[in-house]
Amino acid sequence: ENAEPGEFILSRVNDNTILFRKLKIDTSTTTGEKIELLLPINDDYPIISSFNNKIEILGVMVEHRIYRRKR
Repeated sequence: ENAEPGEFILSRVNDNTILFRKLKIDTSTTTGEKIELLLPINDDYPIISSFNNKIEILGVMVEHRIYRRKR
């Protein structure tokens, strides 16, 4: 899948874990290589980097809505 930075994606990490995360691309490395970062929606979980992990993007979220009860 072609995912752009800032989009929410469904990804497989290290061939076994499937996660819903926000994609960030870091190109500020000294070698100039592109590193994908998977940012958690809940800050209690760690950021996952493609530097240490195998990341496969399965899909890109098309629409995300939050329904709230009217008060």
